[in-house]
Amino acid sequence: MERKIFIIIGMFTTLILGSCSLHEEDNIFDDSSANRISAALKADKEILTSPKNGWLMEYYPSAIQASGGYNVLVSFSEDGVAKVSSELYNSGDEVESLYSLKQSAGPILSFDTYNEIMHVFSEPLNGYEGDFEFMIMSASAEKIVLSGKKTNAKIVMTPMPEDKKWSDYIDEVVKTEDEAFLGTYNLIVNDTKIAFLEQNKNTFEFSYTDKDGAIIDKMVPFMYTPEGLKFYEPLTIGGTTMEHFKFDEQNITFACSDAGISAKLEGVYPDGYKKYDELEGEYTYGTQTVQLTANDDNKTYTIIGLSTNYDIQANYVRKSGSISINFQYLGMYSSYYMYLCPWDTTAGELSWEPGSGLTGVNTTKPFTIAFKGNEVYGSADSFLVYAFTGAPSKSTAAGTLERIRTPKLVKKN
Repeated sequence: MERKIFIIIGMFTTLILGSCSLHEEDNIFDDSSANRISAALKADKEILTSPKNGWLMEYYPSAIQASGGYNVLVSFSEDGVAKVSSELYNSGDEVESLYSLKQSAGPILSFDTYNEIMHVFSEPLNGYEGDFEFMIMSASAEKIVLSGKKTNAKIVMTPMPEDKKWSDYIDEVVKTEDEAFLGTYNLIVNDTKIAFLEQNKNTFEFSYTDKDGAIIDKMVPFMYTPEGLKFYEPLTIGGTTMEHFKFDEQNITFACSDAGISAKLEGVYPDGYKKYDELEGEYTYGTQTVQLTANDDNKTYTIIGLSTNYDIQANYVRKSGSISINFQYLGMYSSYYMYLCPWDTTAGELSWEPGSGLTGVNTTKPFTIAFKGNEVYGSADSFLVYAFTGAPSKSTAAGTLERIRTPKLVKKN
């Protein structure tokens, strides 16, 4: 028995030594892990810095593309500086900041220092729900595919043409957006209307009936291009697949430019649509008379009489032909700073978040502007004229001076 044990142990030792020897002979790597990672990051950096005119980033910030996509132009230098421009800013605006490439369960592209244009997508209060760190999923001279580190949102970068100025590209994108001013469309396929679309930021809310008669609601994110727009991914309805569209300014129509596809997004004026100067005039709010006066900028109005103590500023919403009223500073009352704050009467809460407010919804017979909460504070239905002892915050909140409950403006004949 002892001899057998000795033989087994001896055989086991031989196997261990043999396996060690085999590993040394057949090692599939000829470099250390750290060196391989360093080489991979170096290769990614060479690709990032190679285009002479930088990259076009098709940036869909949210995990579910809730706000759609945006054109972001970015270039990377060898010394770690990123230059960024975007359609959300003036065409000549370019902001520089630092970037880095690092390893974290894969290569990561990070915009390390604050960049106003890039970080607007990731700041919590701005509502884009985006990233400033991206996993590099694949990289070549023709295309880089990124994934948001938090959101896993897919982002594609392609080289900008060398002869295209950044400012010209942004201007062309913004021109498309400005000219396509309507926010409602019919989807026409093979000369048949098959869906109605409402725009919310850079998404379309589709509503259509499928072959079984069921009503389907679907969100379709898109981004504007110099030529028109493109969907986040190809959309198939009724056997027709579409993705790219060219804008026809004269007819306010996006025609599908994919080969062999007869489809278009045909602009629809919503009920009660009014041009800017057609909204001016006298309205009633309950027993009060309210005057809506156009300002010199041809973009905003002054509302007199909706508040007892203050004039209120409103914006013209060209897509809907109505107005919006947002959180704003009104003036002083004694030693207090007075603000117009959107108010959710059901929850009993108010907001002083920039951009929060109410959006007008027009109806006719008689012409009426009712209001609903906007995308920043959707549950709001009213306003408070609210006092603060300083910049709006919980610690400076002093109390309500006036309530403007569920405003509805009815135009006088």
